[in-house]
Amino acid sequence: MTNAPRVALLLAACSFCGPLVASEPTFTITPNRSRDFVVVESMGNEALFSVHSATGIGEAKIRRNGNQWPTRVVLRFYLRGLENLRLSNGKTTLHAEVASHGEPRHCTIAMVDTDQKETQLEPSSPFWMAIELPRDNVPATEPNALKGAYFQMRLPPGFFRDNPSAITMKWIDFYR
Repeated sequence: MTNAPRVALLLAACSFCGPLVASEPTFTITPNRSRDFVVVESMGNEALFSVHSATGIGEAKIRRNGNQWPTRVVLRFYLRGLENLRLSNGKTTLHAEVASHGEPRHCTIAMVDTDQKETQLEPSSPFWMAIELPRDNVPATEPNALKGAYFQMRLPPGFFRDNPSAITMKWIDFYR
């Protein structure tokens, strides 16, 4: 077989493969401190952002590269405490804090307006987000009880109503 038929056969086979295009990352994540990082796990229409902060004080911006945010967005902060959390989509700012003691731990969720006035939210609000503390099942007396501890919350659907191009999160741990 000469080279011409081989090349024609190879070209015909490649035409079924479609164009070779490098896939773009779903999100661009920019922490403000070099020792902080955010790991994203995406599956279908869900995304889990795991935030790791060396100092316990930080900020990161998550920019979507696609047309829409996933239907379900979960944040997981690997911190020992959550004294202050601010989440902003450019129009709406949510403020959350979790008491450092007491059983069960008290969580406060509020919406902040442009004048920095806070309005406490109730579970019926479209901006409400429950904060889970999965580590509360580990007795504090157990060795390494806080190792791997985290706070987790699903961002409310109302937060993505206007499909913001990016969200910003700022956090402060209790133990600095």
